[in-house]
Amino acid sequence: MSDPDAAELRRADEERLEFLEAVGVAMARRSEVLQACYEAESPESGVAVVAVMLALPEHLARAVTDMQFRRLTMSARAALEVEQRAIRERLG
Repeated sequence: MSDPDAAELRRADEERLEFLEAVGVAMARRSEVLQACYEAESPESGVAVVAVMLALPEHLARAVTDMQFRRLTMSARAALEVEQRAIRERLG
């Protein structure tokens, strides 16, 4: 694997880990996130509120608000945690 390929894979892992961590924070505060989205006047304002609430950049707040409820199940959460650990191991 060439250095550009390795750098690209590392960057992809870092971005995925950033997403998984944002999802983890949102799941830990799911009641607050759900309430904020419920009270938002529009999807865009929901994204903005979640971004501020969780201190996330807009693209991650959008990913959180776009999540499906099935991600809240125990098996889905466990799979996300396994993926996080695997990426952290790869990143060292």
